[in-house]
Amino acid sequence: MMSREEEVVNPTPETGNSHSQLPGELQNIHSAYRLNGRNYLKWAQLVRTVLKGKGKLSHLMESGPKQEDPKFTTWDEEDSMIM
Repeated sequence: MMSREEEVVNPTPETGNSHSQLPGELQNIHSAYRLNGRNYLKWAQLVRTVLKGKGKLSHLMESGPKQEDPKFTTWDEEDSMIM
C-alpha cells in the first residue's frame, strides 16, 4: 500500500517539448471532420482548437521566421506537417 508521501512516477518519457508530435499526427484533422463548403465555421473552429492544443496556432495566425533565422528550418518542417 502506498503512503501519501510517496511520489507517483510518470511512466511516459518527457521529450522536453510538451507539444511534440509525430509526423502526420495533425493529419488526423482531415479524416475527423472534412471541410465540405457548408461547414466552414465548425471546421475552422476545430482546426484552431487542435492547432492551439498542439502549440502550433502561431503557424496559422503569425508569419514564420525569416529564412536566415536559425529557427526557420524547424519552423518550416513543423509548418509542412500542419499543412
